[in-house]
Amino acid sequence: MPALNARPTYLKLLPCPIDRKLPTVQVVFGENFDDEKKLVYIHGTVDTGAALTIGSLTFFAYICKLFPWIVEEIIVAKPGGYSETLLSGMVSSDSEGVTMASLPVLFKLKMSYFTADGERTYLKVACGKHVSCNFLLGAPFLKGTKAKLDYGLDVVECAGLTAPGNVFKMDYRIPKLISDSGLPSSP
Repeated sequence: MPALNARPTYLKLLPCPIDRKLPTVQVVFGENFDDEKKLVYIHGTVDTGAALTIGSLTFFAYICKLFPWIVEEIIVAKPGGYSETLLSGMVSSDSEGVTMASLPVLFKLKMSYFTADGERTYLKVACGKHVSCNFLLGAPFLKGTKAKLDYGLDVVECAGLTAPGNVFKMDYRIPKLISDSGLPSSP
């Protein structure tokens, strides 16, 4: 994340704590946990301050091409249909004071988890070309699954999901962005 690294080399960093590694969980996509060969594991950065779940369009388009059975629906913004979502950041460097990115594609993906009522769960990920990490789980996911983050035990417990899989082991990673050049040429 460049914002945490940018500074003139001749100055010392302000003496405030900075943790570049953010909480990350492994989310499992697919029909259910019974068919291991059809499960897809993706690490997502947990962001309790994010208004939506977002991802890199390049990354999720590749994942959906590679594993089409996890895709429930793909919605693309177009005239006469849906409008794109505009994402703005908390930090800006442009003259207007707002940094924005367009999220023109929504991937609705089948998760391997079920509710207490036995209903399948889905994750909606808004994607764009200028998202600065592969996958970020925002407040709709955390609220929808009734998640509790426990930094003492390094887990995210989701009371809205049934076991197995309602407790996510949390580890800490620097958010990554895989560019077009970082993906294999054909899945």
